[in-house]
Amino acid sequence: MSSNKGKGILYQDDDDEPIQLPDQADEDLIKEYNLSLIGKILNPKKQNVERLIVAMLEQWGMSEKISACDLGNGRFLFNFDNEEDLNSVFDQSPFHNYCMYVLVRWEPIIDENYPSLCLCTEQNLQAIGDRMGQLDKIDTTDEKIKVAMDSFKPLKFTRKLQTRNKEDISIKLFYEKLFKHCSTCGLMTHEAQDCLAKPTHVLTLVAPRENVFDRVR
Repeated sequence: MSSNKGKGILYQDDDDEPIQLPDQADEDLIKEYNLSLIGKILNPKKQNVERLIVAMLEQWGMSEKISACDLGNGRFLFNFDNEEDLNSVFDQSPFHNYCMYVLVRWEPIIDENYPSLCLCTEQNLQAIGDRMGQLDKIDTTDEKIKVAMDSFKPLKFTRKLQTRNKEDISIKLFYEKLFKHCSTCGLMTHEAQDCLAKPTHVLTLVAPRENVFDRVR
């Protein structure tokens, strides 16, 4: 992150309009994740994703056969080499490790509650980075971007995206090595106890919407 003095960097992200994604679902990524299970913990106060992944691989006896990763927001991925191993795990449902968790087969669907891995293309990551600041580096493998940002503007931790098919989704942004900042307004110039902005709390009653993780097995 850098100050906007001296370098003439153009920052475009002055509004909350959805970021338009230029790429559709990538066929190669769909094929890559075709043998994957997506999981979600149900009790985040008692469950740790990294420890859960290690424990499950040992419990299934597949530490050398399955690759796994933490997707953030309590979600994780198990990637298999063959259909037989995937089904042998999936047939052990329902799943728990002291607390219950959900496993579903990955599908190329677009949904806010579901990791749209097939949209993680270089062009889409570039579109996100260009809206946030001056894009420096793209890592499609780990789904990371390196961006020079205006350090006097609030950090944004969620962003709206819109696919080429006009489907709206939200993503959460995680900043590596982020230290103290204001959790109320997002500025790095002070902390929450010194913030002059008053948070607004609006109670909205919304009927629950079923998502893919509601299909407990």
